[in-house]
Amino acid sequence: MTELGQQAVVSRERVSRVVTELEQAGLVVRQANPDDKRSSFAVITPEGRKRLRASAPTYLGAIETHFLSRLSRDEAEMLASVLGRIVTAEEADPPPPGTRPA
Repeated sequence: MTELGQQAVVSRERVSRVVTELEQAGLVVRQANPDDKRSSFAVITPEGRKRLRASAPTYLGAIETHFLSRLSRDEAEMLASVLGRIVTAEEADPPPPGTRPA
């Protein structure tokens, strides 16, 4: 929950409340962290994944309208390349939980 809060730039308490609401809606479940029994992970359920996929066109449309439409083709390709390198590096060597800047 702490890492999720840091990623979303909200307090741990707020993340916990949102995860509780998502859990009550059947969109996520909490799973105990095997490395730290005091914490848990929010794991998306099949229904949560279904709802996420259904909402994707709305979000992607907004990204296109408010962000990508303001970039030239060259700028968009450069941005995709840079973000791709960041994602690849992050997947290859993620920082330990709780070490991301707030």
